[in-house]
Amino acid sequence: MKNPGFTHLVHPLVADLTTGYIASDVAGVTGNICYAPIVDTSGFWKFSSPSATVNGQTIQRPSGNTAVADTGTTLCLVDSTLCEAIYGAIPGATYAAS
Repeated sequence: MKNPGFTHLVHPLVADLTTGYIASDVAGVTGNICYAPIVDTSGFWKFSSPSATVNGQTIQRPSGNTAVADTGTTLCLVDSTLCEAIYGAIPGATYAAS
């Protein structure tokens, strides 16, 4: 691949995936694009994730924390601190361990 970039757009009316370049016209990019280097060769788009922001509140992540960009799932694997912050930001949300 000449350029290992990709764009993924999900919208209620349309979905678009491009590989090999950043489709800023399709993605509606209006500001600067932020690039993150891939951490390893596991086959995932894994990158450093030192913090998360939930409802405007920045939550520091453990040293060396990584995240995976996976456009094929809604799965979010996080520790209990971040999980509680996410659920706490959604009115009426409850956590069920099963």
